[in-house]
Amino acid sequence: MTLQEKQIAVEEMFRRGLDSLIAKDVSGWVDMWAEDGTMEFPFAPATHPRLQGKKAVAEYMQAFPTKIEISAFPYVRFHHSADGKTLVVEFSCTGRSLESGKQYNQSYVGVMDIRDGKISAYKDYFNPLVVLQSMGTDAFESFVAAGGGHQ
Repeated sequence: MTLQEKQIAVEEMFRRGLDSLIAKDVSGWVDMWAEDGTMEFPFAPATHPRLQGKKAVAEYMQAFPTKIEISAFPYVRFHHSADGKTLVVEFSCTGRSLESGKQYNQSYVGVMDIRDGKISAYKDYFNPLVVLQSMGTDAFESFVAAGGGHQ
C-alpha cells in the first residue's frame, strides 16, 4: 500500500469514527484505537483523565451517548505528516447537551500518531468553555465519573 493509500484509509477510518458518534455507536469510535493507544485532553481541567489503552478509551466513551447528541460534523479537514505517522484533523460538530438541552457546537483539533492504520496516541484539543456553557460547570467531573475516570 502506498503512502497516499494509507493516508486515504486513515481518513476514511476517522470519518467512520465520526459517523459512529452521530449514531451513538461508541464501539465504532473506539475501534480506531490500537490496543495500547492513548487519549488525552490538553485543554481540559487537570482532573480530566489521560486514557491509557483501548479499554480505557471505551470505558470513558461509554457515557457519551447519555451526555451529548451530535447531529453533524460539518467541517473536517485532514493534515498528514510527510511520513504518514502523524495526522492532524480539524473538525467541528453541531449538537446538543442531553442534560441541559443547550447547543453543543464544538471545534476540535485532533493530533494523532498512527501505527498500523490505528490510533496509537490522540491529543484532543477542544474548547472547554463550550463544554461548560453547554453542559454546566460540573460537566467534566460528571463525564469522567460516568465513564469510569481512568487516569
